[in-house]
Amino acid sequence: MTSSRLISIVLVLVALGGGLWYALGALEQHPSIDLGLPGKSERSLIHLEPADLDRLTIEQPRFNLSVRIERIGDGSWRLLDPVQDWAEPVAVLSALNALYSQDWTDAPADWSEQDLQALGLEPAELAVEVRDANGATQILRVGASDYSGRWRAAQLDGKLIRLGEGLTSPLTRDSDSWRDHRIQPLPPPAIARVIWTSEQGEVLSLARKGNHWQVLQPYEAPLDERQEAFVERMLGARTVALRRERLAEFPLPGERFGTLEVIGAKASFQLDLFESGLAASHRAYGMDWEADDFQLLFRDPETLRSPRLLAIDPGHIVTLRVERGSDDGVFRRSSGGWTLEGFGPLPPEESGFLDELLDRGARIEGNVWQAVPDAPPAGRVRYAISRTPRDDAPALIWWIAVDGSQLAAAEGANRATPTEVNFDRAVAELFTRIAALR
Repeated sequence: MTSSRLISIVLVLVALGGGLWYALGALEQHPSIDLGLPGKSERSLIHLEPADLDRLTIEQPRFNLSVRIERIGDGSWRLLDPVQDWAEPVAVLSALNALYSQDWTDAPADWSEQDLQALGLEPAELAVEVRDANGATQILRVGASDYSGRWRAAQLDGKLIRLGEGLTSPLTRDSDSWRDHRIQPLPPPAIARVIWTSEQGEVLSLARKGNHWQVLQPYEAPLDERQEAFVERMLGARTVALRRERLAEFPLPGERFGTLEVIGAKASFQLDLFESGLAASHRAYGMDWEADDFQLLFRDPETLRSPRLLAIDPGHIVTLRVERGSDDGVFRRSSGGWTLEGFGPLPPEESGFLDELLDRGARIEGNVWQAVPDAPPAGRVRYAISRTPRDDAPALIWWIAVDGSQLAAAEGANRATPTEVNFDRAVAELFTRIAALR
């Protein structure tokens, strides 16, 4: 009998009669984000080592604007002027990439005959000082565009050069563009858990499980996959505006909606949402926030529950523990299929059956919910990501009704659903076939 024939017979569809805080100004709490450093070559505009840079000062005299950015111990960058705040990582990297660009040439010979004022260098339109940890500096002064609009007159450490026009835009941002606009600084993949506590005391807690999210409170169940995009949107949200007033002096007015805790392996942050703005534990300044970015927090928690019974990713499951009555087997995935503890590799048909059992268990969804029966389940399949199945690994359990229909539930859940997949008959057939192979 082929594997597909076995599956079609065993995993049959049966007719069912019943129808599955503010640490204001505490910049040291801000984690670094590794966007890398620009590469350096012999033709790079700046010759200081990128890894040694510790300060960048940019002045635009025409706009009376001075920006000073400093690198701190963990690799993060912070603004010292015109406000003390965290620097936007992408803005800093763009500026460094421009400074290490090769888009420059020696100055034309006739420039030496012109005075600096004619070249727009006295005074300069833009002046940039780069300093490294050893105190070495380089100074770039940028002047007027040439007739083609492709180049600008410039001086690097007093030497006249011709600079590519495109290098100036990453260096001439307005002051707010240099400020970090991320509402929370952890990259979403580094976040393990989020906890929302509303002002009324209601709690929504989510935990990352592999590539998906699971609801922990107010109930324990997989998060509906359609809602996962809203979780990622919330965690990657950026403010539309940063305040200039320090929260210590100007607390946010108006209604307070609640507190969101963002928890990573090495750092955690607290966000307090008010009608008038948002306060973060790692920022001294308030932020504006978009309601659409945080809409997940204001939905009925029951609507977030996935119809799936189990929050498992079949690709990460390596062990199945299957139990039915006195039958009990631990099956492990191998490169050639599945092996049974105490028996060895299984033939292709039985391995294919276990693949199907894994897939069906991962995809099973609820339809009409009811309370979990008081009686012990008829069987159980435990899905583990480790070679040794732990007792707290997700498990699917089922019961058989008098009319032969079945109820299925996640172990530990308080509700069950009718299922058309006859797990009991499937598992019974599996053990019968294995017994014949021994």
